[in-house]
Amino acid sequence: AAIALSADGARVLVGSPGDAFLGLTSPGTAYVFLRDAGGSWARETTLRSAAPGDLDRFGSSVDISATGDRVIVGAQWRSLGAATFVGEALVYRRAPGPWTLEATLSAAGAAMFDNQGRGVALSRDATIAIVGAPAGPFGGGGAGGAHIFMRDARGWVEGEALVASDGEADDAIGMATVLSADATTVGLGAPFDVTAMGRSGSARVFSL
Repeated sequence: AAIALSADGARVLVGSPGDAFLGLTSPGTAYVFLRDAGGSWARETTLRSAAPGDLDRFGSSVDISATGDRVIVGAQWRSLGAATFVGEALVYRRAPGPWTLEATLSAAGAAMFDNQGRGVALSRDATIAIVGAPAGPFGGGGAGGAHIFMRDARGWVEGEALVASDGEADDAIGMATVLSADATTVGLGAPFDVTAMGRSGSARVFSL
């Protein structure tokens, strides 16, 4: 499971990518829980893809804005048409009223097996989203990387890609993602990077 907590600790988002329903295998679910004034926790809403599919693994990664009114959920193995395991990330908003889907984030050049959404990160003000694609062909050879998306008056728009200059095949850069509080620095995990100690993994840090 993946988990994220709002800045005030009153709202928590839990991903359950292996959740099964409608006779599907691991379409996945995310749950939002809210803490009341008395300290008790209750489920606020259940988030699922509007068109769930086998092995989508919705909930593979999650993050939440500081105020808890926007969340991002990765679906790392989501297939898009005939392209399998492309992946995507979905942004939901709660303001005001019930939670609704605000945007589906997928890079323009996304391709089969990219695994977009295996790692996601959302800025505190929910204006920047980082979507990891650890099997993407960044720099050739499937080293992995991440895509930046930005929210403005037009909605969510795709920005640049984060690519490691020294990335190599199967590094899986973007398997994990993190964004600094001021949204100026991004960290990407590369769990299969080969170092002096073998395939022990590493991390890449980018300035925005």
